[in-house]
Amino acid sequence: WQKMPYAPVTSSVGRLFDVVSSLLGLCQINDYEGQAAMMLEWAIRPSGTRVPYHLPLVEGESVRCQQLDWEPLVLEVLADISNGEHREVISKRFHDALAVAISAVAVSHAIPAVVLTGGCFQNEYLSEQTRLELRNAGFRAYSHQRIPPGDGGLAVGQAIIGRRMAYSGGN
Repeated sequence: WQKMPYAPVTSSVGRLFDVVSSLLGLCQINDYEGQAAMMLEWAIRPSGTRVPYHLPLVEGESVRCQQLDWEPLVLEVLADISNGEHREVISKRFHDALAVAISAVAVSHAIPAVVLTGGCFQNEYLSEQTRLELRNAGFRAYSHQRIPPGDGGLAVGQAIIGRRMAYSGGN
């Protein structure tokens, strides 16, 4: 953590996509990685009011660690399902909540530029909305141009770090 203060501890958001997709009856079993997330993205109704679910940033267990609290979002999704809300609207509110939350993380760390990476940024709607949120908050957002944002990009990054460590004696 000390060497990379602008790389907050994170975990995969992919499982949250899986949960919401399952709750909406879109995908119960992934036949391939990202299937539920893709089905959730395809379910979005792009028009309509933008009222994202609550996805608050809270203090984590360790020092200088923040995390997103998924519970309010999941409870709101369940309430919308119970109230008969269309899954297209729920999907949009879910994606919008993630975009707002990503911007909140950038604001909390006062990071001037943000790199959008990871498999979830293969999702065009999430990528566009996140860039919009970041731009509106005064940040520069960068995304992949030549390297994929998912595991392929991770492998390239690991190779670069490995090479640098080999040439610097492991430091």
